[in-house]
Amino acid sequence: PCMLKAIRNICAEDAVVAARITFFVGLFCGHMKTADFAASLAWQLGIAPNTLAAVDFRRKLEGRTASSYGFSATSTTGEHAEAPMAGLFGREWGLGFFKPNACEFCDDVVGELADISIGDAWLPKYVNDAQGTNVVIARTSRASALIAAAKNSGRLTLEPLSAKDAYESQAGGFRYRREGLSLRLWLKDKARIWRPKKRVTPRWSHINLIRRRIYQTRAEISALSHTAFARAKQQNTFAVFPAQMSASIEKYRKWQRAEYYLNRIKTKLHLS
Repeated sequence: PCMLKAIRNICAEDAVVAARITFFVGLFCGHMKTADFAASLAWQLGIAPNTLAAVDFRRKLEGRTASSYGFSATSTTGEHAEAPMAGLFGREWGLGFFKPNACEFCDDVVGELADISIGDAWLPKYVNDAQGTNVVIARTSRASALIAAAKNSGRLTLEPLSAKDAYESQAGGFRYRREGLSLRLWLKDKARIWRPKKRVTPRWSHINLIRRRIYQTRAEISALSHTAFARAKQQNTFAVFPAQMSASIEKYRKWQRAEYYLNRIKTKLHLS
């Protein structure tokens, strides 16, 4: 989404670029990662950061669910290694490892400036397909025509999806970029620190204490991941990285457990 916005802005200023870029394809986005995310995963497979040549973040693993994918890495000398992503430290997207600070203030989950956007269909009816299933949003008649033509020729298998289900497929991202963003904006304003103008209203009172702590701890983890991994590279030992991160991650888990039990209590009491 951020790349789309930048290119759309360039097109608004430069007629030559606007004439040459005629179609915009967007990805749903939880947040960006720096290159250290790839380096940290590969290092766990025995490929050091200074020898990393290529990665694949979505190796399909037959017999598993779509969310149980693998990670592979190749070194500059041709060494290749791969493993299930679930077993690698830092792979959990919600922890926000190696997230640029700009992502904390993004409010676009589904690439709203694209002609067509594509994302993971994290929905119960699709998740058991190891090859994965996509949600597709077409915003222009041209995009819709391309999709219809591909369906009619047998190149695509499509079925309609409600707006509610499309939202549910990325529910965590929307919470973080609506409810979570409102808190992050409020905290910046409280501290009298500049932040970008957003369409989300800064406020905090609608978020319970536990959820506020979850959002704040995620931000702490994200910031710490950059410096902790830098220390690991300086000392040439990956073990430094998880050791530096463990206390913040445990604090995050504590708030997650608190939210889990709170929700169970609410369910038992039939509270909203």
